[in-house]
Amino acid sequence: MTWGFALAGIAGGLAGPPLGVLGGLLYAAAVAAVLAHHGRTFASWRGALPGRPPRTGRALAGSALLAALPALVPLLAAAPGVLGHAADPGTLGTLALTVGPFAPLVVAAQVWVWRTFGSTRATSSTSFF
Repeated sequence: MTWGFALAGIAGGLAGPPLGVLGGLLYAAAVAAVLAHHGRTFASWRGALPGRPPRTGRALAGSALLAALPALVPLLAAAPGVLGHAADPGTLGTLALTVGPFAPLVVAAQVWVWRTFGSTRATSSTSFF
């Protein structure tokens, strides 16, 4: 629910008043509902729901897109204002040079974790590793 209230504040505009308590509550409920749907689809895709047939990867991708929608709407609405107030090109270039070399290390560490812990998981595990 907290993510829903935060996204409702962003959708209502950070400088102005948010969507109000009722609007925030409705947005939070919508976020909770789509995340619960995605979680159930993920669990079914993994085969962790006994008595239910496993879902397809296409259903999982669809529920993931649906779960991302409440975050994408405020992001797209706020994009013009963010782009208008971005840092100058020199600052962004320095940031890219500073952060860029570490991105492959983070990806390599994630792949290492997946390979290290992925092959030893139990068939009934709900972990995505």
